[in-house]
Amino acid sequence: LDFVREEESTLVFGPLVSLQRVSRLPLVREHVPALATACAHVGNIRVRHQATLGGNLAEADYASDPPTVFAVLDATIRAESARGSRDIPIGEFFQGFYATALEPDEVITAVRVAKLPPGTVMGYRRFTTRSVKDRPCANVAVRLRREGDHCVELRVAVGAACEVPTRFPEAESWAVGQPLTPELIQEIAAHYAEHIEPIDDVRGSAWYRRHLVRVLVKRTLEEVWHAAG
Repeated sequence: LDFVREEESTLVFGPLVSLQRVSRLPLVREHVPALATACAHVGNIRVRHQATLGGNLAEADYASDPPTVFAVLDATIRAESARGSRDIPIGEFFQGFYATALEPDEVITAVRVAKLPPGTVMGYRRFTTRSVKDRPCANVAVRLRREGDHCVELRVAVGAACEVPTRFPEAESWAVGQPLTPELIQEIAAHYAEHIEPIDDVRGSAWYRRHLVRVLVKRTLEEVWHAAG
């Protein structure tokens, strides 16, 4: 169960692969670079050598990095038990504060993500309130594909500021077929900030997290839009 392999247009991760290995593998850096970046931010190097990808997902820690990236990758999680196996879409996997769709007798045996289409750019940003090794107060992952002056695909996920990684497809759809102007970026960022259900804890108040979401979404959208051009 400690593997990362390529299957045609898909990358398959074993649940026991370490976060450190995911952050360093050329295969991951080539096809889903934002996932490598997110895994490289978890804890410190000693933690990353011990922590596994399956453990990170199964714990469903709201203040974590990889789940937010998996949300924009539309990952599928294979769960198995003595009763058989099933595939759980990432959008259904996280169900709340440290809660997942796994049944008590199920374990994760694989995580699958499709390779990005040509021309797709990803971005990942996080903010910590204490040190760079702290768990994030808020994070944002963006996946964007651009053709000329128009956006043809956009996915934005916000995590750490709320119980589960959150996307708003209606706001994502505003960019499709349009140039990502500063005004549209502001509108999408405002929608995410206004509609998330933020957590209020030691890392930041609910008000502060809304503010962070607005800023992080805006900056990440600007970054990937220009990088895609």
